[in-house]
Amino acid sequence: MAATTVTGKGPVTVPKPVRDRPVSRFEALRGRAGTGLTTDQIMALTRGEG
Repeated sequence: MAATTVTGKGPVTVPKPVRDRPVSRFEALRGRAGTGLTTDQIMALTRGEG
């Protein structure tokens, strides 16, 4: 990881990877859904049929 530096006159240089916009919490989860219950199975559970 790149280091943050302070110049002689005081300004701080922050490395570009640190300045970049973080990945959104939704983007981090994209494509992570596993195989689970079908919609019909979930509906049956919410209705108390399961």
